[in-house]
Amino acid sequence: LLWIFALLSLSWQLLLRLQPGRRSPEVLFFPDPSGAHVRHLCHLLRGSRKRMWIAMFTLTDDVLTQEILNAWERKVDVKVILDDEQCAVLGADGARLVEKGVPVLLDAHEARMHHKFAVLDDCVLTGSFNWTKQASMSNWENLCILRDPLAVSPFAMEFQKLWRAFGDRDLRGLRGRDIQMPSPKGAVHRKRYGTPPR
Repeated sequence: LLWIFALLSLSWQLLLRLQPGRRSPEVLFFPDPSGAHVRHLCHLLRGSRKRMWIAMFTLTDDVLTQEILNAWERKVDVKVILDDEQCAVLGADGARLVEKGVPVLLDAHEARMHHKFAVLDDCVLTGSFNWTKQASMSNWENLCILRDPLAVSPFAMEFQKLWRAFGDRDLRGLRGRDIQMPSPKGAVHRKRYGTPPR
């Protein structure tokens, strides 16, 4: 009886793997002082041919930023959404992307744009991992690489929803907040006034 159950279980797993579009996820854990995980991430970014939609709280890793720029140069549909305050931190790469013409939107909101995901063609990268050296070399972080269309589709829809929301916002009309639109040589600087009211 036990061998029948084992055979059925193995057959079910094989059937799931053979379904079109279903692929096992990968999970990377940090810190990774060897740099192997960042090299793997760069490999995935280099393989992107259609789209590279990134919603990232903090972007300061020059290696990953260069991969974004390389994708832009090879005519991939690159779009980046960043948290405005994090664009003002030392080493932030948002302005560098803007200087090269990459479409970048900032949240310009009292709440944080705290997402950390990227939609690359037919996969999504998501987890606690910010694209920073600190995250890859020192912090305890995780990054999941999901290739199942049932997982990729909701992330793509969320990105599009954020892109519309942040792109349509009239930043000059935000009630008295200290906001400056980013220029190719600068980032948004804004005071936060605590937790927004409910």
